[in-house]
Amino acid sequence: MRTTKWLSILLITGVIVAGCGENDNPTAPKENESVAPEVVLVKGPTSQNTPPTVSASAGMLTAMGSLGQAFLGSIQVSQATKSGDSYVWTYNNGEAIVTIVSTPSDNGVNWQVKVTGVYDNVQVKDFVVLKGYSATDGKSGWWEAYDPTTGEKQMRYEWTTDNNNAVHATLTVYGESQTKYEVVNNQDGSGSLVVYEGGVKTLQASWQADGSGTYTAWDQDGNVVDQGNWT
Repeated sequence: MRTTKWLSILLITGVIVAGCGENDNPTAPKENESVAPEVVLVKGPTSQNTPPTVSASAGMLTAMGSLGQAFLGSIQVSQATKSGDSYVWTYNNGEAIVTIVSTPSDNGVNWQVKVTGVYDNVQVKDFVVLKGYSATDGKSGWWEAYDPTTGEKQMRYEWTTDNNNAVHATLTVYGESQTKYEVVNNQDGSGSLVVYEGGVKTLQASWQADGSGTYTAWDQDGNVVDQGNWT
């Protein structure tokens, strides 16, 4: 599995989560307005015998969903300044001024996290580190993260919930070789995982409600390099 620069996004967002409650002069939003809908989480199989390549790939999506959920949850219990139709949180984390803006729409909430100062060892001004959208019903949404050096998109995490309440989540990591992780979580605990590297499918797995499952891994030429099942 490739180690990518998007991991730095996790670090700054962790700082954002920790700092959201530190504004000494906030103005509380109206109680009847929802400015922080929840993020839907996905996860891999529950069995302790799950092959590492399967659990690690599914864990990538779990990490991004959990991060978004923690971020929104932290905002929901803190306060903000009202600016027009938007809610704004601004604070200094020691190296940069972080501004978080949420703007409710008819069907959800649009989000932006902007930074002025030093981020990932780069001097930036009003740089949009993260932006996203969450539907009011919590059944769909997405997050995107951006590289402060190039301004290019680093990754995109998105989810939808179908009519059977199965959650479909996709994490796309951009770079020289784009990697995409797709996870489906069914309501009974069963699910599936597919990984594409450079547009080529390199891993596919499925599991039952009890956590047992099967998997197949391929190289970039389409040759099977590993396969099996677990209990």
